[in-house]
Amino acid sequence: MTLKLNDQQLEALFYYFQHNVITETPDNDLETIAQELLCDIFLKMDRKLKTPFRQSSNLTLTPKECRAFSWHFKNYWVEEGWLYETNVARKLMAQIDPKL
Repeated sequence: MTLKLNDQQLEALFYYFQHNVITETPDNDLETIAQELLCDIFLKMDRKLKTPFRQSSNLTLTPKECRAFSWHFKNYWVEEGWLYETNVARKLMAQIDPKL
């Protein structure tokens, strides 16, 4: 599934993941699996941001990555200090949820 993002949204999500996802320590097996999938998404964003002259900032996610993304933002919503990022995530959830 392709998530439609502009450059600013991609950067915002990248920094959100960098500060709120990558550094977290999973508490159980489900969180560990989700963390691995979210790290895959983070790496995709990192590669996209490092691509010079990129055509778009859209991200293509596998169904498993979509589920992990959706699961994270339904269960671990971080709003304090991340207003723009959470608004971007809500828009992406609107793209993902109907297709799950």
